[in-house]
Amino acid sequence: MKKLLIALMTTTAAISLAATAEAADKLKACWVYTGPIGDFGYSYQHDQGRLEVEKALGDKVETAYLE
Repeated sequence: MKKLLIALMTTTAAISLAATAEAADKLKACWVYTGPIGDFGYSYQHDQGRLEVEKALGDKVETAYLE
């Protein structure tokens, strides 16, 4: 049991270090809409969310969308 716990802790530490190294890169996210953004429905609301992501994260994220 002790060896399993040590192995689990070591693996968790290694994964967290790898994730920290990648955090410096710019996050890329893309939205795919089922209809036009201008119809003020589902696609419009999701695009508003995309714009809020850009506003909140600034230079840390690059977004794109496809209608």
